[in-house]
Amino acid sequence: MKKNNSLRFAKLLAKGRAGQLNEQERRELAHLINEPVLPATQESRLRFVSKFIMTVTDVTGRLKAIDWFANCGTETNFDLTVKTEQVKTWPQACKIMELDSWENATLEARNQLTEFLADNCPKRFEEWNKIADRFKDEVIMPLTKEIWVPYQETNKLGINLVHYVQWNTLAALMENAYIDSNHQTFFFLELLRVYEAGHLPCGWLGEWPQGKLVVF
Repeated sequence: MKKNNSLRFAKLLAKGRAGQLNEQERRELAHLINEPVLPATQESRLRFVSKFIMTVTDVTGRLKAIDWFANCGTETNFDLTVKTEQVKTWPQACKIMELDSWENATLEARNQLTEFLADNCPKRFEEWNKIADRFKDEVIMPLTKEIWVPYQETNKLGINLVHYVQWNTLAALMENAYIDSNHQTFFFLELLRVYEAGHLPCGWLGEWPQGKLVVF
């Protein structure tokens, strides 16, 4: 485990023992716990590389303007870095959302950004929690209360829908906030395009990052 990761692991472990971890931090801790036993192969070091050149946009405004899940189940073609495969129904989407492959893919993508910042922009990385907390308070929680949870409850869907939308949209906000670091990591900003089209990114098929994005 790298030195920066070791320090982060110790901090998260202490928070976990005190019962103070949020959902994002629990996932990060789980990844760091398993990291030492992962094979140090070339495959495990592969990174997602977006084919797009991204510039800073008003992601907060974009999120608030989305007609959430309006086109789920309809045919569409997305211009993304990875290939996509569509499912047609909510039961199919919820089932694949439960697979470890989706959690692993979104965690790997988020860790790709934090690892870059820790290695290349440590001072900027120190601002991570402050920036993330602001986005949670100003963007994520209002959308959760006003749109995502009511939709989930009205349609009797699993709470994982809310958790993943929270995770993915917060990560898109963070990718956008750190674009000036030249991180070149735009996985979640690409997922934002799927949400903006009224669809739901809900799963991953294959080994990260050489797989397919599942879209409903």
